Amino acid sequence: MNNDIVIGWHFLAEDGTSHNGYHPAPVGEWEPVIENPVLCQRGYHGSLRLIDALKYAPGPILQRCEYRGVVFGDDKFVATTRRAIVRADASAVIRMFAAHVAEEAITRSNWRDARSWAATQAARMHALCLISDADLAATRLAAWSATRLAARLAARSAAESAAWSAARSAAWSAAWSAAESAAWSAAESAARSAAESAQNAWLEAAILDLPDEP
Repeated sequence: MNNDIVIGWHFLAEDGTSHNGYHPAPVGEWEPVIENPVLCQRGYHGSLRLIDALKYAPGPILQRCEYRGVVFGDDKFVATTRRAIVRADASAVIRMFAAHVAEEAITRSNWRDARSWAATQAARMHALCLISDADLAATRLAAWSATRLAARLAARSAAESAAWSAARSAAWSAAWSAAESAAWSAAESAARSAAESAQNAWLEAAILDLPDEP
């Protein structure tokens, strides 16, 4: 167990609770100590990299935290106590990230259907509140139709599988209920690729512009 302070990332649900409905302490306050923490069972969880924390996120509320009494796992850790130093709604950044990763995958797989590109642009515009839910839903449906057409027209080669995944991510990187699935999928895809570090750097840089919770 590491007794030094470790800085990590952690997500909360939209209502500000953790996976089990627990309400964390206000920003700046240490959580009650939980002795003998065990990964996935008890204690305060977090990840050193934001892209890893995203894979376990129950929702869009992001915390930057200090941890004590840390036990490390592969892509996350658990601690005896935790103190949030920043807490903010990262919904827009997560949607942007989903669109960013989807576009990278589309480019790598040489996927040319304009409807998928339109869906990623719509996701960005929706994140910035520039288009309505109805407009977003229309582009998402069009992109999803494109992937189904591709599946009927060609065998699923390695490149086509990548295109399918890219278009699906683009199609579903919309409103939070849909973007949530795409963002998680995008993060998992990035984690499996050689571009993992670059994706994490992009995401962490984007998070720096978020305003803190009042």
